[in-house]
Amino acid sequence: MNIKSAWLTTNRSCNCRCEWCYAQKTLGPKSYMDIEKAKKAVSVLKKYNVKKIVLIGGEPTIYSHFLELVNYIHKNEISCTVATNGVAFEQMDFARATVDAGVNNINISLKATSEIDYKKYTGVEVLKSVMKGYSNLKSIGFNPVFSYVIVNDNQEEFDELINLLEKNQINQIGFQFVKPVIEFDKTDSIMDLRAMASFVEYIYERMKKTDIRYSLEISFPLCLIKKEILHKLINEKRITTCCHVQKGSGIVFDTDFKVLPCNHFAEYPFNETPIDFSRENAIEELWSSNEVIEFRDKARCYPSNVCETCNLWNICGGGCFTRWLFINPMDYINK
Repeated sequence: MNIKSAWLTTNRSCNCRCEWCYAQKTLGPKSYMDIEKAKKAVSVLKKYNVKKIVLIGGEPTIYSHFLELVNYIHKNEISCTVATNGVAFEQMDFARATVDAGVNNINISLKATSEIDYKKYTGVEVLKSVMKGYSNLKSIGFNPVFSYVIVNDNQEEFDELINLLEKNQINQIGFQFVKPVIEFDKTDSIMDLRAMASFVEYIYERMKKTDIRYSLEISFPLCLIKKEILHKLINEKRITTCCHVQKGSGIVFDTDFKVLPCNHFAEYPFNETPIDFSRENAIEELWSSNEVIEFRDKARCYPSNVCETCNLWNICGGGCFTRWLFINPMDYINK
């Protein structure tokens, strides 16, 4: 086993309703992790030398045992990251308690650049709360990182985004492009792959005019980006690619401790019954099962014969394999 990272879905409840959320159809107030089982999971993951645990949701900060779980992960000497909308940190006491519990990284997903657009995309007007939360964390010496999902509707807001970051002295952000969710019929927010590549080129040129550190999670074939800009992005170490599914380096648990292929398969776990952490080899048995191995093999197969001889394959991995469930890769990679 080569598992380096684990995602724990602490709860499916959330104080936002983002229209492109991978958990949109599974959100619910009664779906949450049993804290004692969560602790057992952490202890078992430590035995497998997992280096990082990411708490996800829903919104993990509203999980009733959030601080307790963060602290338990910290005491087990595993790095703890929280993927959050950032609203809860508006309360200084909570921000301080989270840092004191031992969190290593806080990734705040920024949804929009104005309260009007926050309402449009998430159903609530919480931009002010998010910015206050960021300010609170910074004031106690913790530097959270922002992430921003690019969809069809928000491309034209990019300059406003940069202005917002600079105004609030936000010095680090990661960009990613919205990916398909298997459960959804709606794909309106999914951009055309060539449009994504063009926008990467725009981001590169635009970000050169700022002092903001940034990264790009590229979930489509790198060959669609102009070679000159692609090589600059690679040399500057701006790009992250190749998902954990292809490498078998990450494991995702839902609230019932079933194992998901990835977050975007929220309703399709590998196992029908939850992992029994009292059984010493329970994770290893599932991870080496035929179903999981076959899924991983399919995820890392070449989407096009062009990929077989591409010297960027080990970096690229052909993009997010879920995209090819909705579109034909031959319409893009061979042209």
